[in-house]
Amino acid sequence: MSHPGFTEVTQLDPSIKLDIRYATTDNFTKSKIYDCPNCLLRPEVAEAVVKAHKNLKKRGLGLKMFDCYRPRPYQQRLWDKV
Repeated sequence: MSHPGFTEVTQLDPSIKLDIRYATTDNFTKSKIYDCPNCLLRPEVAEAVVKAHKNLKKRGLGLKMFDCYRPRPYQQRLWDKV
């Protein structure tokens, strides 16, 4: 999943964990909504997330992203399920 104007956060920091359930059947719809488990964010948001993650890593913690930017076709898939 690629979208102009957005950044895949794990390209900036691969240590950020992803648990994108809508790319699996382990979600309330019981079906895959996303084609792949990417975390797309606006560049300024991605940079802020990476900064927060680095600060947390100093304390032995970190971030886990469960969902990120959702393009309209994927949102439509969710609406179609409910």
